[in-house]
Amino acid sequence: MAMGILICLRVEPCIRLYVYIQLPLHSCRNCSVGSWFNLTAPGTRIPLATTGQASCHTSARKRTEKSATMGQPRSDIDIIFSAEQISERLGRLAEEIARLKLERLAVVAILKGSFIFAADLIRALHEVGMEPEVDFMTLSSYGKSTVSSGTVDILRDVTIDVGGRDILLVDDVLDSGRTLAYAKDLLSARGAKSIRTCVLIEKEVDRAVDIKADMSAFKCPNVFVVGYGMDMSHRFRELPFVGRVVSA
Repeated sequence: MAMGILICLRVEPCIRLYVYIQLPLHSCRNCSVGSWFNLTAPGTRIPLATTGQASCHTSARKRTEKSATMGQPRSDIDIIFSAEQISERLGRLAEEIARLKLERLAVVAILKGSFIFAADLIRALHEVGMEPEVDFMTLSSYGKSTVSSGTVDILRDVTIDVGGRDILLVDDVLDSGRTLAYAKDLLSARGAKSIRTCVLIEKEVDRAVDIKADMSAFKCPNVFVVGYGMDMSHRFRELPFVGRVVSA
């Protein structure tokens, strides 16, 4: 519980200033949060409303529940690449890119699935001393399906002039290859000096088009992956790892 002290200060002969100081007192064996009391007059204690004040037991339980879901294994998803593996690999990938000595580098990230990968990769490039310009394009060949439709739609185009520049084209997954090939051909037709492709996941499958990733963080079998920015019908993007859904 908590109690308070009422202090009376005499300012003028006929004026008194009352100052109330609330003091917490330990009333629970496991916490310092208990019933709150307001001392309004000497020897009088009136319960004060506790709206907005949760007990420490509730707070501790919420913290436990929260920590149990942050980056921890889930029964509905098998982890393929952990957050630690991704972080370590991106550091090495940035060093590989830095060794290419690209000039006037522009990183073009293909949204939406690559947004976390691209952000972390750009920060990793900064750590190795690079200062790329960054732009985005949104392409879609999946929609809400887990299988490529075979056609690529431009939902958002780049705004920078890519003419005469070295481009690092970043995508989340290389499987059929249609999306990456489409973006690469588009930027090439606009006069890019060079285009390197970098993907988070390179699936070990036959491509629908003739394209290879210049750089990839990981290779994996032909399974539908989620997490680390990648989704299944807009779910699972927030996960810090890459995994496979075993039960939706």
